[in-house]
Parts: sequence; structure tokens; C-alpha cells
Amino acid sequence: MKAAERFARTLNFQETEGVCTFDIMNHPDIFKRFAGAEGDLLERNARMCRTVGIDSIRTIWNPDASWTQLGLEDWARNMGIKLAEWAVEDTGGASWISKRPFHDIETLRRHLPRMPTRAEIEQWYVPYLKHVREVFGDDLVFIGELPGPVTWAYCYMGLELFSLGIGVEPELMAQVVDLFTEWSRILCELWVKHPTGPAVMICEDMAYKGGTLFSPKWMRTNIWPRHGYVLEPAKQAGFKCLLHSDGDLNSVLDDLVNVVQLDGLNPIETAAGMDPVAIRQRYPRLVMLGCVDTSQLLPFSSATEIEAAVTDLIQKVGPRGLCIGSTNEVHVAVPVENALAMYRTAHTFREA
Repeated sequence: MKAAERFARTLNFQETEGVCTFDIMNHPDIFKRFAGAEGDLLERNARMCRTVGIDSIRTIWNPDASWTQLGLEDWARNMGIKLAEWAVEDTGGASWISKRPFHDIETLRRHLPRMPTRAEIEQWYVPYLKHVREVFGDDLVFIGELPGPVTWAYCYMGLELFSLGIGVEPELMAQVVDLFTEWSRILCELWVKHPTGPAVMICEDMAYKGGTLFSPKWMRTNIWPRHGYVLEPAKQAGFKCLLHSDGDLNSVLDDLVNVVQLDGLNPIETAAGMDPVAIRQRYPRLVMLGCVDTSQLLPFSSATEIEAAVTDLIQKVGPRGLCIGSTNEVHVAVPVENALAMYRTAHTFREA
């Protein structure tokens, strides 16, 4: 069974040959070993995924630039920021914006992002999607990745300034969030016309290990309606709608399933108290992508222990409606053989 069919059947809780896999790669050794040197970055990522056993992804990994740096370049291309006024620091596999051209609400007003036109977005995004379809074919799935409006807003201005602004300048904060909401909506509309798979995923990091970054009440007013607006084109066209958010989302799961009406959730961060077994019992038709702990299990266990843990997880939670992968990303501390064992165990599993 090819990856595209396995992923589509997984989303519909149908029987598959093996269990579907989904992940994000952030591992230089795996990329160097399996991506090869030929082709562009997209082609090398696809080759790596096919070789190691990843059926579906939502983003392309660039070994020469952090996610944060690529985000700044995206803003420069689309929203008019000047890269010389910004800086990124990378330490221990993590990256963050260390310099902005503003430091408070008043200086932020002079450096608000510019909303690109639909034509400007279409000019680069549609050719990219067409190239994805050419490269991925039917043996690899590229989920349509949509930026989370609140995440991009607080990344743009910093979480501290954004949190302050919610209290003292809520209209200005809403203006910035609305800009990123419209940006994500246009991406969704264009993706629906040029789909690269059966699902989109809105990426809104709104939680940490201790709970949600914002109160559930604030999220119901300020996040869920915007998610509904962004995802509307995909829902109307019959595509599945997924959410990525790290952290403990237990307090808002009912909202995500019943209000936003999501079809699936990633990454189910077990180290933050997200229990895949309990979630399956509570929401039997919610697709789960991830579930394999990347903080302790994957980096510090043997390949045999990984195989046993993944098999146990599948037996308790799946195999239907489950995509096996890490609870964030496969990072450099994960032994190569452990990552391969995770994907291999998923693909060789068979329902009794």
C-alpha cells in the first residue's frame, strides 16, 4: 500500500496495510545519510522520507537554516520586514528571535507587518505546490501547512510584548492577529485549489507542559473563530482539518473537537500530560499524529525498546486513525536506529 492511500484511509479510520507515519525531521545525520546530494531541497527531503519510512510530512527541513530564520525570510519576502533589523540566535538545537526593530507598543506601531496581496502570495505559492505534487507523487503526502495566526503574531512581536498588548492595546493586537489570519486564509484557499494531500494542518503553538499559554476563555473568543475562518475553505471542499500544537491541551480538547471541529491533532505530547489512550477513549474519531515521546523514549531507549513501545501504543490506540511519529520532531539526540525502528514497527504492524 502506498503512503497516499495509507494516509487517506487512516484519516477515515479504515483498515490499512501497516500503520501510517507522520513526522518532522530535524536531524543532520539522518538527512545526510538518506537525502542524497542530488536534486533541490524538496527532492532531497522526499528521498529521505521515502527511505526512512515517513509517509506524511507538513514542512520541508532545511539543514542550513533554522525554522526561525526561515520565518524571518518569509516575512521579508511577503510582509516587508528588513532582515538587517532582525536577528536569530541558535543554541542547543533551539532558535529564537534575539533582535527586533521595536521594543514596546509605541515602536511596534512603526514596524507593523504589511499584508501582501493575494496575487503576490499566489505568484510563489502555487508553483511551489505544483512542484510538491510532482516530487511527492502518490507515495508521499505533503499536508497543507497553515500558519497559526496567534503564533505568528506573538513570534513577530515576542510573547511578552504580545501578552502585555492583550491587556493594554487589545485592538492593536487584534489588528496584527487579523493580518496573519488573512494570510493563512489565503494560503488555505490556494492550497484547496492545488491540493498536495487530503488534509491541511493549522500550526498554532498555544500550550506548554503546564497548560495553555492563554486562558481557555480568551482562546474561545480570539482563537477558535479565527481558526474556523482560516479552515473554512478546506472544510467546504471536504478536506480533513488537523491542528499542531505542542504542550498540554487537555483543558481545551472539548473546544477543539466540538467547536473548531478538528479531525485530528498533532503531536500529542505525552511528556506534557497528553495521554493517547485517554484521548482515544474520550474522542474515538479524533485522528492522532505523533504520540511517541521524543524527550526521553526516543533518545534514551534501545531500538528494541522503541519497537515494544510503538507496538504497545498501536495496540492500545490504533491502528486505525493513528499516524505514528515523534511528539515534536526527530532531533539530533535521537539515535538514527531508534527513528528507523519507530517507522519500521509502524509499517510492519498488522491487525489481528
